[in-house]
Amino acid sequence: QWVPLAPDADAIYDEVLDIDLNTLAPLAACPHSPDNVKPVSELAGMGGIAPGDRFPGMVVSENVTEIQKDGDKTIAEIYVKEGDDVTEGQTLFLYDTDQLQLELDRKELEVEQLKASAALCDKAYDEMLAAIKPGAYEFEVAAAGEAICRKNGAHSFACSCIVGSGARAKAVVPTATNRQMQDGELVMIGIAPRINGYAGTFGDTIPVNGVFTQRQKDLLNHMRETLRLTKEMLKPGMRGIEIDVPGRKYYEKHGLADYIVCPFAHSIGLMEAEAPFFGPNGDFELVPGMAVMVDVSFFGHPELHGGRIETGYIITETGCEPMSPKLDKYFMTDL
Repeated sequence: QWVPLAPDADAIYDEVLDIDLNTLAPLAACPHSPDNVKPVSELAGMGGIAPGDRFPGMVVSENVTEIQKDGDKTIAEIYVKEGDDVTEGQTLFLYDTDQLQLELDRKELEVEQLKASAALCDKAYDEMLAAIKPGAYEFEVAAAGEAICRKNGAHSFACSCIVGSGARAKAVVPTATNRQMQDGELVMIGIAPRINGYAGTFGDTIPVNGVFTQRQKDLLNHMRETLRLTKEMLKPGMRGIEIDVPGRKYYEKHGLADYIVCPFAHSIGLMEAEAPFFGPNGDFELVPGMAVMVDVSFFGHPELHGGRIETGYIITETGCEPMSPKLDKYFMTDL
């Protein structure tokens, strides 16, 4: 909004100059010097710029495009130098394709190892499930899973075997103890075998007696829906901070937000859970070839204590593929 500027009514001046604006004529600086000033009235009708006329000044491009190389790649050859004129589509530099092929081969090998470890997890899941019953010890369930993994090539484990029954499931990683599992309670299980250095893992929460109560079933189905919502977010370009937003909103809708301790997705590789971690503080973008675990959990519930369901995916060009088709299919439907 325009506001007029005027002196104070009682202002006092040392000197007052009155200028009649009607007597002022517009002026223009003419070539070839800024001192060559003439009234505009003298220049009217003089025509355009004559050949050889020169004007001082700077030429600035309308658009500037910065060309940056991929920080993960090495340049083999550069075809232009500073100051060269280039045309659209012209090749400016060439990446080292031998290095790119080695990197591609390495990523494919890593994915193969991760899938092999996931296959061990499938075997361990079946053995651990068969060992769960009222009166059995938690360490018996862990021993069943670890034995089948060792038998099939696991050289180590990325973390201690998870078997947490009853109130022990309130812990984020309840390793197996000599506690006897009780009829009517839930038990959280998980294992992380390594093959050639690369880990796989899974998580599930099941009733000790093999039969869910309706309350247990309802909560586990909420977790399954959250897993499915999070899986839908696994695609290239998705930022870590976005991945578990739908799942968190679903938890809030069903009164479970107070029991969120961990993000619903994390990476996996040499360790069962490693950076980058996704969630409210994660700003890393998903790229093809990345391995991501969807790990839905709750902890500190006053009635059902805690639980986890977890399975992994490889990011593809268009979305994701399961590392364990068996567990992916298992979690895609409600109980």
